[in-house]
Amino acid sequence: GEELGEYKEKTPGVAKIDWSLIDDRNDNSNWLNKQHLQFYKDLIHLRKSNLSLYTENVEFLYENSEDGLMLYYRWNGHEIKQGEHLIVLCNWSSKTYPINNETSLEIPNIPKNGKWYDWLNENQEYNVENNILKVDSLKDHQARIFIFDYKKDEQQAYDKSLTQKLQEQQK
Repeated sequence: GEELGEYKEKTPGVAKIDWSLIDDRNDNSNWLNKQHLQFYKDLIHLRKSNLSLYTENVEFLYENSEDGLMLYYRWNGHEIKQGEHLIVLCNWSSKTYPINNETSLEIPNIPKNGKWYDWLNENQEYNVENNILKVDSLKDHQARIFIFDYKKDEQQAYDKSLTQKLQEQQK
């Protein structure tokens, strides 16, 4: 039930989900639960639709135990194909970046220059130049997922059209 924002004590028995946590309400008092559920749906959709997550291709591009940051890269093996290059930036620390009046957090070693989109942050666009990603903010204990040259809504539209084509072929 944590995908709905429900908190219950862990038990070995059956713990039924309280589906009313995401029911529509006039006062919209459960907006956080709905947002939480959508977050899980987006992650599941990303896992099912992004071929780079089905391969063993992973490379750690940046690790710094002092600042608590880690960046890793997943790819499908194609030279350049939209949406099949993914990087995950993790902040394991209690700090929020950038710090000390810096305007951005600069992460080196990004494998591809060009447009990367923050999958979980409204497709915010980041232009990587000289293999450096400049992130405006990274909260404590936050992870960000960036996909090369592909927005979430483009992925979902592509998946929908592919599903329709498959259904038509089955008729």
